[in-house]
Amino acid sequence: VGLSAALAFLFRFPQGLFFIAVILSIFLLNIKNFKLVIKQTLWCILGFVAALIPFLTFNYFMYHNDVSALVAAFRPILFASHQQFNPFYQNSWAYYPITLFKQNPFLVFSFVGLFFIIKRKNYNLPKVVLLVALTLFLLYFSLVPSKVLRFSLSFLPYLSLIAGFGFKISAVPFHLW
Repeated sequence: VGLSAALAFLFRFPQGLFFIAVILSIFLLNIKNFKLVIKQTLWCILGFVAALIPFLTFNYFMYHNDVSALVAAFRPILFASHQQFNPFYQNSWAYYPITLFKQNPFLVFSFVGLFFIIKRKNYNLPKVVLLVALTLFLLYFSLVPSKVLRFSLSFLPYLSLIAGFGFKISAVPFHLW
């Protein structure tokens, strides 16, 4: 999982939130078994770091004459962060939920899906990762001043999965499924 999250992070930097979601999910599910939390977390971190070392090393050797070692390693991330404050795309914190529900009314079923996932309380790693990842991505992109609908592609799959579950639950009593 750590390796996959690192590769996603290398292609789109905000995808690093998925790694944080996995680590938080491991912690939330195994909060009483601290040894298991440490073991699973270390395996995830090892995979994440293994994929990042070539990236950071390349950046260091490419840019070390211009700036310090730490800045050189993280140069692409630092340059990309300035785009977050583009004044042409500043909207309210509720921009993504409102716009997504306007463009795809099917996503309203995500409320039903969230309700039943939380109500049933039979949590496992995929469900918790899904909920934590959706929450982290939605919070991050809602707090960044520059809001563009294309950024919602990062969390739209999670929202769609929950909406699909909500639709399935809603359709069963009416024999639509």
